[in-house]
Amino acid sequence: MGFYWYGKGTYQSAIDSLNDVFQEPFEPLPEFERFLNAAHVYYDLYNNGLCNRFSEVRPVFGVTPCRFKVTKARLMNKTDRFEDFYQAIEESMDRIVLAAADRAQLFVKEVSAHENMARAAKWRNP
Repeated sequence: MGFYWYGKGTYQSAIDSLNDVFQEPFEPLPEFERFLNAAHVYYDLYNNGLCNRFSEVRPVFGVTPCRFKVTKARLMNKTDRFEDFYQAIEESMDRIVLAAADRAQLFVKEVSAHENMARAAKWRNP
């Protein structure tokens, strides 16, 4: 499993394309808002150990930190390793990215042509 933080996320091409979408004015749709919120919390996780947005992890990602024995202090001290927690965040981020890519009607390089066509069919017939 890759990490978006290192530019190697599961749907990295979608992230790159979504970043272009958000450079221009965009309609504030729920999938876009969720993606932007997730991006802010994700950034805080890797940059600050969730110092500023710890309380947002569960509502944004649906991941409960205490389930992984993660606390704000333990993340900030970086004395423990929380691979399962980070993997759960990445999997949730995958779903959020794919939902935003669907809303933006973006093909994703990391999925098969067949899957992209199935996704596109849903765009025409919601």
